[in-house]
Amino acid sequence: DDLKDYEKALECFERSLKGSEKLLGKTYPDTLMTVMNMAAAYHVGLKDYGKAEELYQRVLKGNEGQLGKDHEETKKCAKNFRMCLEASGNMKKLQDLRKEYTFPWLDEESSDEKKLKEIIEG
Repeated sequence: DDLKDYEKALECFERSLKGSEKLLGKTYPDTLMTVMNMAAAYHVGLKDYGKAEELYQRVLKGNEGQLGKDHEETKKCAKNFRMCLEASGNMKKLQDLRKEYTFPWLDEESSDEKKLKEIIEG
């Protein structure tokens, strides 16, 4: 059962996170990678978009502070966060993400956003 696999993965990530935060700190890149993996499990596996959004935001802020906005890990997190926001239909947060992270691939409208605009504009 896929759901149980994600739940088991989250248990492992949570144990790893506790140790990593204690030894390395909450914003150390390896710690943030564990948080990103947790966000992906919530997003893709469990469809708990609220929890995933919270974790992606934590990783974005941490990566930006530790690595900078232009670092590949920061961009990767922003892309994953964008996909989560699209999946949840949270267009307000998606607009906010675009204002904060102006990467060319974030500036392109997704097919979901185009469909939403067509519905709204009739």
